[in-house]
This record gives sequence, structure tokens and C-alpha cells, in this order.
Amino acid sequence: MFTNRLKQAAVVAAVLSSGIAKGQAAYVVDGLVKVTGSWQPDGSEASSATLAAAGNEVAAFQVALLGGASGAPAVTAEAPSLVNGSGQPLGGTVTLYQEAYQNVTTPSDGAGATGLWPDGLIPAVDEVAGEGRNAFPFDVPAGQARAIWVDVRVPGGAAPGTYAGTLTLSGGVAATIPVSLTVYPFELPATSTLRTAFNAFTPAICAYELGAQSACATPAGAQLLGRYVQLALDHRVTLANVTPAPPEASDLSPYAQALSPYVAGTGAGTPAGAKLTSLEYPLDPSAASYQAWAAALATESWSSLGFVWAADEPGAGASTWSGAQATLAAVQAAAPGLPTLVTTNIDDAEANGVVPSILVPVVNEMDDVSGRFAGDQRASYDSFVAGGGALWMYQSCMSHGCAFGGDPTQTGWPSYMIDASGVRNRAMQWADFAEQVTGELYYETVMAYELGNPWQGQYNFGGNGDGTLFYPGSPAVIGGQSEVPLPSIRLKEIRAGLEDYEYLALCAALGDPATAMAQARTVVPSVHAVNPDPNALRAARAALAQRILELLPQPAAAQEGATMLAPQTAEATASGAPVFSVSSDAPAAAAPTSSEGHGCATGTGDAAILALPALLLALARRRRSSSR
Repeated sequence: MFTNRLKQAAVVAAVLSSGIAKGQAAYVVDGLVKVTGSWQPDGSEASSATLAAAGNEVAAFQVALLGGASGAPAVTAEAPSLVNGSGQPLGGTVTLYQEAYQNVTTPSDGAGATGLWPDGLIPAVDEVAGEGRNAFPFDVPAGQARAIWVDVRVPGGAAPGTYAGTLTLSGGVAATIPVSLTVYPFELPATSTLRTAFNAFTPAICAYELGAQSACATPAGAQLLGRYVQLALDHRVTLANVTPAPPEASDLSPYAQALSPYVAGTGAGTPAGAKLTSLEYPLDPSAASYQAWAAALATESWSSLGFVWAADEPGAGASTWSGAQATLAAVQAAAPGLPTLVTTNIDDAEANGVVPSILVPVVNEMDDVSGRFAGDQRASYDSFVAGGGALWMYQSCMSHGCAFGGDPTQTGWPSYMIDASGVRNRAMQWADFAEQVTGELYYETVMAYELGNPWQGQYNFGGNGDGTLFYPGSPAVIGGQSEVPLPSIRLKEIRAGLEDYEYLALCAALGDPATAMAQARTVVPSVHAVNPDPNALRAARAALAQRILELLPQPAAAQEGATMLAPQTAEATASGAPVFSVSSDAPAAAAPTSSEGHGCATGTGDAAILALPALLLALARRRRSSSR
């Protein structure tokens, strides 16, 4: 059976093979490792990459390089061409990046450290414009380490089986690195099941990359902003407030037309069919504007995506509870049914008479170490969710102490900081699943564009990288002909976390929510105590993959015209075995929630993230490699 043939691969899914030649200057490590400037091998590295992934997933690894006593000049790399045993190419893309480094002078928290940390990624060929960039060659300084990041994208509909190829290094480090990829007989939805609403301050993008905030209204600005939206979608993230066309209440049709490809999933990026999961209200607050936007959303059938961010952390800073009450009332009066969002906890919301459609507590107030929110608070949201409210979550500078207070010695929170571990960068989506929330908010992704040169420093609110997940890709810096956004390693980790979430959701939807929740809790035993061991995350992902393989429908299973066939042998899959997938567009019934963590569903007021197994299985699609 294909399940048995994949068992070994599943156990080491995304973990790299062991064994390394003595004195070798190139080492294979996985994406959870931060190859700092002072990195040294510890024996866990590899000389080859062994990967496993589903369709519509990206498997990533790194090649760590040591400069040695004299340095390694002019290192370059050639991507592998991956083919299966029958000579059939994978059909996806392999993208190579040079990792750029930040000089961290102030640690983000007690787990951070000074020194050179990898973060910005300069591609050999960028993802959105397809232009050659100057990732290679580059020099590895004497006595230091540098790294190459490798993305292997598995397209939807890829034939299951094993693919192999060779990554070739030349110049100051000469090496050939075998790459083996096992493609599972299932695929992830192109659109994220977990809703995301990440922000990017568009004037800062246009000012930094095009020279003026007003450039956002030009064709060049529209193209650049569209590239940001697309690159985010390529990483399963929705930039909820970015549009290539400035919105005007008097005529929202250009706004709708510009967003249409990203809402409809017809954009040019990958994975094919990826769609936005949220849209933030883009106009000045007024009754007429609320009505105009609600009408536009209804006309475009986008009502399920839109929301008004009515108040941000009311009671703190300039945001007040009276202001939140007034905004909620104004929206309700002008456009009844238009969803509203407030970032606060349920206790404060109810005490102040603020009940939005979407409630978004910070992770620290969902499960704190001590104090007012000590222990898991998820049960206190059950009534809100049962009443139709949508529960999301976000992280803030509270996760690393903030520059203005907090406890910087508390290092167990999920964190998007540069000098946080790969595990903490990737843990938020495990926490989202464990706490049964249906969306994730992040306040900003280009903050450093406003503060100086993002390539030379991103310290803000007491954290390195707080509010910044992209880098500006100017031809003057990275080569090529046009301006593009570039990803950070942290954005890659977030993408991996969102893929992890899909494994959790699929395992639950196929009939085993208990295993999904148990595996989530091995990674985040509590929100404030992320398991720091990367092997725990690797093992959890492997266990989920194996369980999904075991749960895939058997030959006799067929519902509502969907033919279900069992996974076959590796030999059979190479020539026509089915691939099973669950579409995130499918209507889904919410499964029961539980403060004990045994349920896996969400409130009826949000797009349901998990469906009852019978419904999801009825929507599974059978695909044969021979038809691609």
C-alpha cells in the first residue's frame, strides 16, 4: 500500500537525511534552523535533502555554508530538476534565495541574541515578476556562515510518488546535493482555511520603493501593490487592506475591479486559485461610506470577506471604549449586517458593552503565564461563538515584552521576530488551531519601510522585525528591471505554519479531531509555552501526514457522486493513482466546539474552518495523473 511505502517518509516529513562528509563546507538543514553568522554544525545536519509534501504545498530546506579560514568567494547554485522514476517532471517550481542578514544589536527578548541573523531573501528569479535577480554569486566571509534557502513548490494535481534531482553548488564551495521529494496522494486547498488579515501601509510601500506616497495612484503603484497582494497569497496570507486601486466612496468600481483577480483566485501567482480571505473597510468613517462599501461587497458577492475594524485595543492609548461603542453603533445604523472587528478580550468587551462580529484577543490574553488571564481562557468565548460571533487571535509586542514594559524574560510565546527561533516563528498557526479560532490578524507587515532602511535594521516596539515581514526589492539592491516585494524567512515560516494548519484541519475533517488536537498540543502545550524543540514540531507534522494517509477513503466509499478510491502502491500512483483534496470553498457545517479542546470547529458567524467528515468527503475530488 502507498501508505506503507510512505511511512518512513512521513516519519521524517520535512526532516533532512543524516550523514555528512567530514570537512564538508555545505550542510543541509531544514527551514526551522536559523543559520546565523556564527552558526556551526552540531551533527544534526545532512549531505542530502529528503522532503515530503502534499499538492499545493511548499517544501523548504537550506544549505548552510561555512567560509572557513580564508572565506568562500563567488558561491553560486543551480536548482534541481525533480523527476519521478518514470521521468515525469514535478511540474512545480524550485526557487533559490541568498539569505540576507540583519545585525541585531538589541535582543528582542530573553531568548534573542545579538549578532548576524538571516531574514531577507534575495531570489535568483523573483516570484512575482519572474525576473532574474542577483542572488548569485555571493561571498561567504572567512570565519562566518551564510545560507541558501530553497523552496520546492508542489503544484496541485501533482502525481504522487518520489521525485529526485540534484542541487549543484560551484565557486568557493563546490558540492552536489541530492534532493528527494515524496509527494503525498492528497493536496491542500489553494486558499488558506484559516482566515488571515495582515496589514501593509500602502503609502509607506510607494514612498520607499517609488519615491512618493502619491505614486500609489499611478500605474506603477498599482502594479507594485498588486505584487504585494500576490506575494502574500503565494504564502497563504491575505493583505486585507491593500488594493492596487485607491478606493473612493463615490465610485468603488475601480477598487472592485482591481481586487477581482485576487478575490476570484484568477491571479497569476501560486498556488493556482488562491483567494483573499478577508477585506478590511478602506474608507473614511461615515454613514454614506459604510453604505457604499456594503453595497459594493454585496454586488461583488464579497460580503463574507469584508469587515470594519471598529476599534484597536480600546482602553489603551488613544482608542477608547466610548469610541468603539460609537463606531459599532454607526456601522449598525448605516449598514446592518456589515461585520465589525475589535481587538480585545471577551471580559473587557462585555464589561464595556462592545460586542463586535469578530472578536480578536491577543495571544497573551488567551492563555497567560500568570495574572488576570492565567490559564487557557478559550472557554470564556464559547457563548460568543455559539451566538454567531467569530473568534480570531493576534500576536503583538507583548509576546516579546514591548519596549515600554512587559516581561522580556518570558520567551514561550509564538513570535514573528527575526531573532526568535524558527519554531516560535511557525507556532502561531498551531496555537490558532489549538485555541479553535477561525482567523489571525497582524497589524503591519512593512513598518520598517517607515523607519529607515529595512535591510539595515528593523528594531521596533522592543522587537527585531516587529511589524515587518516583507523587504523592498529595488533593482538597485537586488538587480532586475522592476520593483518587487521580497519575502523574509519569517514569512516563509508563517506559510509553513499555515500549511501545518491545513494538515491539522484535514486530519480533523477526515474523522480524527482528537489526534489533530493532540498533535497541536505537542507543539503548543499552552499558548505561552511553545515547545522549543524543533523535533517536536517535525514529529507532529509527520504524525499528521501519516494519520491523513490512514484516513483517506477506501474503495467502497462514495458520496454524492464523488468517487473514493484507496491509496495504491507507489508504483501505481506514478501511473494514475488518485489524489484526494478538500476545497476550502466548500460550504461546511460547524463541528461542536469544546473548552476541553476535543472539538475542531468555529462559530457560525465566520467561514467555517472544519466540516463534518461526511460533508467534506463528499466534496473530495479524484484526480488522475494521466489527465493532467
